[in-house]
Amino acid sequence: MMRRPLRAALAACVLLLCRDAAFAAIRDVRESGSGIEYRVDDTRVKVDFVTDRIVHVTATRNGDWSTSAHLMRAPVAGRPGAIAASDEGGARILRSAQVGVAVDRTTGALAFRNAAGAVLLREDDAAPRAFERVAVFKSTPDPATVSTVRTVDGDRQVATKYVQSKDRDAWKATAGFRLGDDEALYGLGFDETADLNLRGKTKRLYQHNLRIAIPFVVSTRGYGVLFDTYSAMTFASVGAMSAANTRSPACTGTTRHAS
Repeated sequence: MMRRPLRAALAACVLLLCRDAAFAAIRDVRESGSGIEYRVDDTRVKVDFVTDRIVHVTATRNGDWSTSAHLMRAPVAGRPGAIAASDEGGARILRSAQVGVAVDRTTGALAFRNAAGAVLLREDDAAPRAFERVAVFKSTPDPATVSTVRTVDGDRQVATKYVQSKDRDAWKATAGFRLGDDEALYGLGFDETADLNLRGKTKRLYQHNLRIAIPFVVSTRGYGVLFDTYSAMTFASVGAMSAANTRSPACTGTTRHAS
């Protein structure tokens, strides 16, 4: 099957990568001075070095990348230095002075390394990420059941029946990771439990009463992951496997993870 011509502006190393990866899972590979973009099946993935220590990974099933503001991210003054690219076995490796990212050419899964080359965190090769289109419903009070009641806080309107209607379509996105056997995770905000180490725990992240959701975890291996989403999220850790589920509005065009 004929491949589409590559743009002349692509560097020679990218031309070699695309030629070698002709029969691999990843395709439409584009490299820039700050990262790499590629496609796996129907999913587009983009890896950007924000600084030498921070990597932002974005994935989407939509046709275009989202232009919405990243409300979970604070601006940083730093910029990455030179990003080196090389091939290693069946992976494409991008390195800053402090962080390395390996892209598996067959699965598209990512592995994050420290400056010495040791793997800190890797996506699950079998299921690094998944997307499912779902409908989002909203509940509105049935006007026929609305009445006014007097409370200590004044008159309130209450309804005994609510009607559900479709509000919009959304993506239910899943990001899967493999953890070290001796690794501990902490974070995700505050809830009314005594949980500290998140290994083996399942957490539903949402704001309610004394529950404060912060989609950020830190590891005893010396890295942190910020899930760049302000939607409802489920974190589940089972043995050496950790996964995060988040529902993002379709209008954003992206599900953001692993920074």
